[in-house]
Amino acid sequence: MRQAQSNLLTRVAVLATLLLAFGLSATSAHAAVPTTPTNIDTVPTGAQVFLVAGGQETFQGVTPMKLFRLPRGTIQLKFKKEGHDDLLQTIGIATTRQTLLFNLVRTIQPATIELTSAPEFSGAAIEIDGKAIGPIPSSAKVSPGRHQVVVTKDGYGRWERWIEATEGQRVTFDVVLVKSELPKGEILVSSNPSGASIMVNGAPRGVTPAVIEGLTPGPYLVEVSLADYTKASQSVVVEAGQRAKIDLALQKVKGDTGEIKILTDVDDAQIFLDGELIGKAPVTQANIRPGTHQVEARTARGFSGEATAEVRAGEMTVVRIKMTQTSPPDKGQVRVISTAPGADASLDGGEFQKLPTTFSDVAPGSHVITVRAAGFANWTRTIQVTAGSTEEVVAELGQSGRVEVSTKDGTRAELFLNGKPLGRTPFTGEVPAGTHSLLVQRDDGKQEEFQIAVGVDRVVKVTAAFGADKPQPQAVHRPMPFSARALSQGTGHASIVASWPGWPFPLYVQAGGGVGWGFDVNVQFRTAFDVINEFEGIVKWTFADIKTLSAAVELGIGGGLGGNDRNSFVLRPRVKGSLMIGENAAITAHVGLLYHTDRLGPEDKPETKDRDAGLRLYLGLDLEFRVAEKVNLMFSIQGDPVGGKRALYEESFLDDPDPKLYFSGGVSFMF
Repeated sequence: MRQAQSNLLTRVAVLATLLLAFGLSATSAHAAVPTTPTNIDTVPTGAQVFLVAGGQETFQGVTPMKLFRLPRGTIQLKFKKEGHDDLLQTIGIATTRQTLLFNLVRTIQPATIELTSAPEFSGAAIEIDGKAIGPIPSSAKVSPGRHQVVVTKDGYGRWERWIEATEGQRVTFDVVLVKSELPKGEILVSSNPSGASIMVNGAPRGVTPAVIEGLTPGPYLVEVSLADYTKASQSVVVEAGQRAKIDLALQKVKGDTGEIKILTDVDDAQIFLDGELIGKAPVTQANIRPGTHQVEARTARGFSGEATAEVRAGEMTVVRIKMTQTSPPDKGQVRVISTAPGADASLDGGEFQKLPTTFSDVAPGSHVITVRAAGFANWTRTIQVTAGSTEEVVAELGQSGRVEVSTKDGTRAELFLNGKPLGRTPFTGEVPAGTHSLLVQRDDGKQEEFQIAVGVDRVVKVTAAFGADKPQPQAVHRPMPFSARALSQGTGHASIVASWPGWPFPLYVQAGGGVGWGFDVNVQFRTAFDVINEFEGIVKWTFADIKTLSAAVELGIGGGLGGNDRNSFVLRPRVKGSLMIGENAAITAHVGLLYHTDRLGPEDKPETKDRDAGLRLYLGLDLEFRVAEKVNLMFSIQGDPVGGKRALYEESFLDDPDPKLYFSGGVSFMF
């Protein structure tokens, strides 16, 4: 027992000695590095504080920290808080107590842009703000704000979006690319001799010379054939937006004799073959014996030329003679050709001549050639003619629209289209399709300028008031009588409409026309035979009309008479809205009210003494479409979903009650 107690006392003494030594050591160490009580806080609070020394971070506490003892001198503190950027600060700790406050910056969370697509678009290149990201599908981190996203792939149109990304947002797009349509190409096909039938990939395309337009880029087989000549063909590759050219020489079917064709650069030249006159150039002579022949060309104006021709059996020999003028060469010639059918040309505003033609005895200097053809814009060029030479002009006409220009006061004025002379008012003619600047200038110098949009299927009318009314050019639209677009001034229609199964009127007849300023006027006659026959006058005003949409209000007033002393009065206001599909169709929705007051029979009978009055709400949808140049078809459905019945309709010859849902269809004739 004593031994155990002795051992316990010994252990306690040793432990006390160790604790005392450790305390003295700590006191000594603490005394070696003096400290200063310091208040430490952050905005926001709750940040972890670390003392950084020797590359090590020692945790000190969490803000706010009150009277925390920090070693004196220059030290580094690091602050960490979730959702904020780490902050490392170097500070000096003096001998006096101080308070330190630090602002933490919140960590901005990036947004994510993710792009996916169908397999056919995989590999498309992605750019964000002009920086390549990689192929689709892909995603990228971006800072909050506005970003441009572009996706491109060969053979497809550019896909682009602007994105307003917010912090931490994930924006996903399923990209759909649209294939790029390459510009069409064309082929200029000519032959010797001309007038040969053209086949392109087995389809007939006119006769030579001709320009085959609207061809999808790719390979084509062009064949030309002409009676008494062997067929010729050639393969050609059409490139986007380019014109390929083919000139095929046709070979005459061989026989015992040959043919000779003589061409000159002067149209009125007389041709002599072996001294015998055979006609005016160009001329072809058949049944020529094989061998050498002498060809001579002469004109009354002193031009002459000659050549030697070697004719072979079964073949055509083409001789081209360049003529010279033996008299003083003080005049020139202009030869004009065109690919447009039925074209004619004028020199310096003179008489028009059918093409091809040659203008002779043209004085040297500048001259204006004008070429015109139905359905094409007039073609004008200024050329330089030199004495003793022939200038060849090829006119390629483009599609056109019709323009009518006048002045309000009837005075004459000069017209300039895109700065070039067009003519004088009153003017009616063809100009190239597209947008143009039209300047109308009176003889006194006063001007008025218009911007006009010319289309192939419309007439643009311009009236210059020179400041009086500031009129605008008006396009004459093809009539759609039942749409919200008012008929153009000078156009009209007559329409017949039948209802099925006969409600409320089996047959309608309507006619009307445009009066200008967005108004048209119509008269409608509808019949239910001996029940009632009504006339109604209708005025429509189009208050909004853009390229594809029109809106209008319509007011109809009318009345009618029928058997058994029946009579009626109707007032019909209505609002219409139409989707215009070019000049070919219209889809029209309308809503309107029908106020009616009807007498159903003799006034002296008690059951029909009082008039039947009421108000009905009509909703409807009409479809009109063009089937010929001056013919439309129309289908309509309308009904009264909420209103009461009109007693007059119950007098119908039909056995069934009024269905309150009406179907109709008809035909319109335009003029």
